[in-house]
Amino acid sequence: MPFSQSSRSVLLILLFAVFAVSPAPVFADENSRQSNHLMPDFAPRQSKSATRELTDLEIRFPGENLNNSPLVDLARRRAAALPYSDQVAVMQSETAIRRAIRDDFRSLLLHHNPSLNFKKLEEHYTAFRLNTARTPSGVSKSVVAFSGFMGRNTDWAHLTDATWATFKADVSEWIARYPQSPAPHIYWATLLSSQAIEATNIGRGPPILPNEDAIKARLLEVAAYLEKNKAVASQDPLWYTRKIAIMTALNEPIEEILEVVDEGSAREPSFAETYFAAVRAVGSLTRNYPAYIDSIANLAVKRSFATDGNQLYARIYWVALTEIAGLNPDNGLKIDWKKMGASMREVAKAYPVQWNIQHFAMFACLSGQTALTSEFMLLMRGRPDLTIWPSIEMHDYCKGQTTSGPVSPGKRPSLLKASAP
Repeated sequence: MPFSQSSRSVLLILLFAVFAVSPAPVFADENSRQSNHLMPDFAPRQSKSATRELTDLEIRFPGENLNNSPLVDLARRRAAALPYSDQVAVMQSETAIRRAIRDDFRSLLLHHNPSLNFKKLEEHYTAFRLNTARTPSGVSKSVVAFSGFMGRNTDWAHLTDATWATFKADVSEWIARYPQSPAPHIYWATLLSSQAIEATNIGRGPPILPNEDAIKARLLEVAAYLEKNKAVASQDPLWYTRKIAIMTALNEPIEEILEVVDEGSAREPSFAETYFAAVRAVGSLTRNYPAYIDSIANLAVKRSFATDGNQLYARIYWVALTEIAGLNPDNGLKIDWKKMGASMREVAKAYPVQWNIQHFAMFACLSGQTALTSEFMLLMRGRPDLTIWPSIEMHDYCKGQTTSGPVSPGKRPSLLKASAP
């Protein structure tokens, strides 16, 4: 079902969906490990600076109430977090890797040391911008890095004016040091957009943006900032995802949004997030979203085929199934399951992690594709990951389809959650 086009919830749902990278825990492909769905069972390493970070925060943000602040939450997590690195990647869950990337990137900004931190930020950012810099499941590391500044958990709307001034000063200094870098522009647009998300989060204290007019004004401010800095910032394809998100939240014509999608995907054909943003836009602003989504999926495959083959077909319908249409055979989507199956196999071959494999098994099962369900259930290793499956009953239901044919629809457990790629 498409979302309402003119309510406050559109702003919250759209921005949160487009800007967020799924934080749900996942379990990476440990080919030699037979483990359950819990987090990896190895001892964390403590950052050398972790014990100083709470004091650093008090000095850097003297006017903040840090008792329940997301800034303190970050410092506490980093005190027990593993660093992201190729050496430990095979041992970590997908979520552990994503969390470490997010926290490290955020910490370099929140705990300010200009001579060192901006240099490190640029080094990380430059490495992450490479399209080959992906997590084990195939998600762009640049998307993960900036996701640390997005979504409800950051609680940006309730920070003081002084802290916002500090963030803005950081951006100005970052730009001065690296005038040709897209990163500070993407960062600032992300912070402002996240504040607009938080402003709609009723029940968590007086927001900085108290009403829809203020939220719209903030979104227009972000849109103007993106356009003003397009020459530099659009070198990073995240510029296009931010632009599409803002246009969607402002309920701009779908034809104009798709023009931005066309431009962005032409520049970076294999950057999946551009197509994901397009799917969320048409799913929210049009009634004929199944036809639009099918066109987007086929366009993505055509443009990215040289580097990614058919992989984006499954990834785009992953977003459509979990965020737009729902996981059931009657969701109205125009999925070509022959293409979908081939695409799933390509993704699983390129990124053979349980996060992908178990999701594909679930998608096939809940869409009534028994043979495909069986194929991916046989690729599962260890116990079912209950951060993927809504319940053990859902897993058992799907496993039943592989051994004794489809289970009666009346016995299908209800789906309580679903995760983005």
